[in-house]
Amino acid sequence: MITPAEFDALIATYVQHGWLLRRLVLRDTSATPKGLDANVAVANCVVDAAWFSRPPKAGPVAWEIRYLGSSQYALVEHLDENAADFNEKLHQTEQRLADAVHAKRTA
Repeated sequence: MITPAEFDALIATYVQHGWLLRRLVLRDTSATPKGLDANVAVANCVVDAAWFSRPPKAGPVAWEIRYLGSSQYALVEHLDENAADFNEKLHQTEQRLADAVHAKRTA
């Protein structure tokens, strides 16, 4: 997990570009950053990552999951938040991120 100062800087950068922090997925939810907005959902996961979204110009909402480790890595999905499989798609993307991070560590 990145340091609190790095986390704050990361959030500020995303906000500057129109993204909103929506969710955190963490290996240890007791490590949730202090001062986190109450609207940000926090859940357990096999990787530390932050979900951001931004309003679309047209079409589905852009969701980006950003790895909160020492190497910079992110995946973007365009999702319909009202779709029945919305949460399943988020979990699938989390698993893809975890697999990619694990592959980089063992390469």
